[in-house]
Amino acid sequence: MRLARTAARDGVCTVQAARLVLFLGWWLLAGGLAASIAEGFARLTLLGLLVTWRLCRALDCQPGDLLTHDGTHGGPAGRGGP
Repeated sequence: MRLARTAARDGVCTVQAARLVLFLGWWLLAGGLAASIAEGFARLTLLGLLVTWRLCRALDCQPGDLLTHDGTHGGPAGRGGP
């Protein structure tokens, strides 16, 4: 805010224009932060999918089989058994 008042006092811009630029700057900062957080979640989701896909290939099961949490991995027949 001090920069906005100094610019207005020096006649470079009006107080209203300085506040508008300051307001837009805060919105850009908030938008950049939100985009960074969204990108982080997207990367985590992609990493989880890649790990699940590789684990399913190693265990020879379907991706949905890993979500059952019953201690079995599906097997070649598709359900149950070692």
